[in-house]
Amino acid sequence: MLSCLVCTSKNDRFQAIKSLIFNVSKSEVMWAQYQEDIAKNLANSVVDVFIIDLPYIGDHHEMRFVMSLHQRYPDICMIILVAHQYIDKIQEQIEGLGILIVAKPLQRDIFKQFLTFVSNYQCHMKNYQMQQKKLLKQISEMKQFYLAKCLLMENEYMSESMAHHYIEKEAMNQRVPKITIVKNIINKYGRD
Repeated sequence: MLSCLVCTSKNDRFQAIKSLIFNVSKSEVMWAQYQEDIAKNLANSVVDVFIIDLPYIGDHHEMRFVMSLHQRYPDICMIILVAHQYIDKIQEQIEGLGILIVAKPLQRDIFKQFLTFVSNYQCHMKNYQMQQKKLLKQISEMKQFYLAKCLLMENEYMSESMAHHYIEKEAMNQRVPKITIVKNIINKYGRD
């Protein structure tokens, strides 16, 4: 399920976009009528997708605003809805940023494909981030394990294989994970 933040200044546009999103997928849809509403919505909930209906802020700094939003929240997918005649001009400005552009008036099938793509991308990114956290945790534990072995070698005059065997044996004897024994060793010898 996607969480979409629709950035448009007009209620009728919000309602039209919201109904299109609901026709495509079950999603949480929030409305940011003004720039200040974006921060409020982000503080209160997780947002997967920005859907920005241009013109939004009504001045010539609109694309600067879009790019700054993209820089502040790089993990949030962004779809820009723009009148067909401005697509090439907008595309030049956001080249290489990974922002999707959809021409107005919106066509249900094309919009559905974009939302499906974004949903799949978000799922892929969440899996990637979970895997990355898991790997970082494993690396941290390996570093601690090697530090504990070095401390045992230095303070208890063990060989590397003896230190390794000692940590594994203590973990089995106490029926605790090896990392618990490793942390105890590091605490005992007073190093981080």
